[in-house]
Amino acid sequence: MRLSTYQLNRTMKIEDKYWEVVCYRHLKEIYKTSINTKHISEKGLKTFIETLMAKYALSDDEIVEQYLRIPFKKPKKYIHISRTSEFIHEQLHITFMTQIADISILANLKTKKDLT
Repeated sequence: MRLSTYQLNRTMKIEDKYWEVVCYRHLKEIYKTSINTKHISEKGLKTFIETLMAKYALSDDEIVEQYLRIPFKKPKKYIHISRTSEFIHEQLHITFMTQIADISILANLKTKKDLT
């Protein structure tokens, strides 16, 4: 007998996934939070990481420069976020990472039991 996706989801207990976001200054943890993936998209997560990085690493003028749109001038982008993904033991691992000077931010996709 073949089960529908709905029936499979009901029979298999699918674990909620969370983004564990950690901000470091050098090796010292200065901020940490967990966000349920149901409540934030990857685009929203990247915006959150950019905002967090701007708070800790950029001056007010550098933040303003990122939003200026001057004709024929390339906008300045101080924050670059890299995304990596891989399958390890048939589980998807996704990581977002950014670093400016002594501040770095990591966001890892985890299940509830993996959160520390």
